[in-house]
Amino acid sequence: INAEYGVSALVTTWFQTLESDIKLRLKGMAMPFNTNNVDASVSANVLFALTTLSVQHGALPASQAALMVDTARLIAFCIERGVATAHPDMAFLYYPARNFFMWAASRSLRLIESAPSATSAPLAEVRALLSTALRGEGTKLLLSEVVHSADGAHWAGWLGAADRSVLGYLSPSHEGDVFTTATAALALVDSWSGATAIPADVKAAIRGAEKWLVSKVDDLSMRENSFFSGSWKILMDNPFAMPGNHAEFTNGTKLTQHQLHTSDSSITAALIFSMEGVPSASEYKAMLQQPYLGFPPNPKHEFPKLGYNNVQFPYWSSPPLTDAFSLLALTKCAKLA
Repeated sequence: INAEYGVSALVTTWFQTLESDIKLRLKGMAMPFNTNNVDASVSANVLFALTTLSVQHGALPASQAALMVDTARLIAFCIERGVATAHPDMAFLYYPARNFFMWAASRSLRLIESAPSATSAPLAEVRALLSTALRGEGTKLLLSEVVHSADGAHWAGWLGAADRSVLGYLSPSHEGDVFTTATAALALVDSWSGATAIPADVKAAIRGAEKWLVSKVDDLSMRENSFFSGSWKILMDNPFAMPGNHAEFTNGTKLTQHQLHTSDSSITAALIFSMEGVPSASEYKAMLQQPYLGFPPNPKHEFPKLGYNNVQFPYWSSPPLTDAFSLLALTKCAKLA
């Protein structure tokens, strides 16, 4: 419980309860797997909405203030503890572009630092959390991946990085690099715009990105992105292979312990399998040693070395969105003193 505001809350991906899911699922209005979740990119977008609301209209009710602060804590945790890099498949269920998350988080910091009226205690806490995370580990991560060249500086995304020729040779298309670079540049600009001084290596990366994006204005081969995707990308990421303690069908029939730990025959569109409550660290460690619904124990879940390029999953791409982000990045880079 958040002692300062009396409640503790995180925003979920779906504005839907289990009760409404059960009632509406036959009409096609149900959550995937009949289960809600928390997505870090969704959280970063909601945080921007909450900070905007607070900056423009003053102090928020205690429940909204708690949601804003706790969401900022989650985002800072993802950045500072390496969750964003070690487990992007879990942190960003629906928005697999990590640099988009970094920018989405940095927008709230820039907003707060550019608003003289943003002096409330909740906003001050959000500012402290985000400035430490984004100017610390967040910036360190982005600078560790920047590639400097004669064309400037860019970030290479996973999209197109493992493409092969018709003969099977590795032939990267780099089709997502403009989107990846634009969002990285936006994240750095918004993270540092309110700082008293900008480090030289950050300036060099921003100026380099500006030059590189200009050089790619007419290059139509790099305008793809993965702004949205299906949540299940890797076999062991599927929710039925994860520890859970709540298993029942939408008609109320509960699974027996034998069904839960031995067979996948219970997996249907009507199954609800999730975690209820918050288990202790020792309890969760023990749960990781057990099989679930026919899947073997997975006590040491690791993101594959080849990342998303070794799997197949649906994603949505919008070249016009890449153009919009690129133009926005160029505008903000040019305005940065």
